This record gives sequence, C-alpha cells and structure tokens, in this order.
Amino acid sequence: MLDAAETLLEQDPELSFVLPLAPSLDEEALAAFSKLDTLPVTVIQSDSHVVAMACDCVAVASGTATLELALLKVPMVVVYKLNPINYAIMRRLIKIPHISLVNIVAEQEVCIELVQGKATAAAISQELQRLLSNEAHRDAQLNAFAQIAEKMGEPGASQRVAAIIKSLLPDKSPT
Repeated sequence: MLDAAETLLEQDPELSFVLPLAPSLDEEALAAFSKLDTLPVTVIQSDSHVVAMACDCVAVASGTATLELALLKVPMVVVYKLNPINYAIMRRLIKIPHISLVNIVAEQEVCIELVQGKATAAAISQELQRLLSNEAHRDAQLNAFAQIAEKMGEPGASQRVAAIIKSLLPDKSPT
C-alpha cells in the first residue's frame, strides 16, 4: 500500500495520506516501514471512523472495515493478501464470489477486490486514482453504499448481515 501511495504521489504531489493505527499496535510497530519517513503519511492513533471520513478514498484490507466504510460513505478499493497455502485452503472451503463484506452484502462487486497476485502497487494506485478522478465511478460506489445501508436497515443489521452470509455458505446439515 505504501508503494501505491508513492505511485500516486508521483502523479499528484499535492496528495497526503493517513494511516489509522490499530489500537493493538504502537508506533514502534511501524519502524520496519522506512517509506513512512519519505512519504507524506500521518499516523493517527484515534477513532478510525473519523480518520476514514476525512479521506477522499481508501485502500482497505478485507473485513468488517469494508462494511463500516460503506456505511460511512467512503469510496474504497479492497486489498487482501494471505500466505499462499492459507489462501488455497480458504478458496477450497469457502465458495462465495466475493471476499469483502461490502460486496457480500451487496451481492455484487461494488468495490474492486485486489486479492493475492492482483494486489500490486500498480493496481492499488490505479483504482485509487480512478476513485479520485472519475466522478461517475465514485458516484456508482456511493450509490451502491446507499443501497447497502437501506438493505441493512436500522436495529438488527448485524443479524441480517449474518443471515446473508449464512445463505451464501454451503449447507452443512446432515443428509
């Protein structure tokens, strides 16, 4: 993701980046990432929702964060890389077309998913640039996010999301 930020910065030197630090980490955990010293990246140890809402778009790892970002109306590209063996096992066990919760709930690809070998700096920066510069592409995501929010509704949303996911999993009942 830092390589993607570097590429974006070459295209637009006015850009700046924010990195919300997980509560379970401290800034010492970032010492291994020397690019943080050369890029305009601000590390923030506060509410990730506030940080996300200040962003024009984000690159995010697949997980509940994708659904949170959709509900906050923050355009995104989903990035996910696993150990190749773990990924091969996961793909055999889980037979759903998407890995991000936002796309699973939408039951279609709302956000580009860059998984494993597709999760390159070039692909990440290209999709982020597209979200920054292509208003129609950005609006399509935002409209889909509104539909997701409507689908989830008010109280009981987590149960409805769980039901959607369960309906997509193979039936494990005894035969």
